[in-house]
Amino acid sequence: MRSRFFITLVAVLSLIAAACGSSGDAASDVVDAVEETVDEVVEEEPAEAEEVEEAETTTTAAPETSTEAPAETTTEAPAEEEPPAEEEPPAEEAEVPAIAVDGQNVYESNCARCHAEDGSGGRGANIQGIAERQPDQAFGVEVVSNGRRGMPAFGDDLSAEEIEAAVSYIWDTF
Repeated sequence: MRSRFFITLVAVLSLIAAACGSSGDAASDVVDAVEETVDEVVEEEPAEAEEVEEAETTTTAAPETSTEAPAETTTEAPAEEEPPAEEEPPAEEAEVPAIAVDGQNVYESNCARCHAEDGSGGRGANIQGIAERQPDQAFGVEVVSNGRRGMPAFGDDLSAEEIEAAVSYIWDTF
């Protein structure tokens, strides 16, 4: 880890020397001195250093545009991995304008296979004229949500908005 620090230090010092307009010889002397130190440190590091269990550290250098010596900051990694912080709230909590549910699409996808495209029935009941027989759409929402007689419940498969849109479509169309 030390060798990475010194290599980074060499790069930063070279950039600083170049930015300050130092002569090429002075910058080369600094780079040579740091490289010698890096070589000495790398040779001194024991081979087992990678096997030692220590908290991992992250080192960052000061911005390259600084005219001061690079500042070193070290932060220890957390002992246990924490879940990443949520950047956005889940879709359910997000404030999004409501999109109108297409009742006809819901009917055709879920109801027409039993009640037919025109509501005339078949496997399911004939629902033509249902609005005249039962003007209260709440009845339709109850039946679609919880089922009735031979009709299965759709309350677990469709959202309340989808059920209401389908019932509204049925009452308006048939």
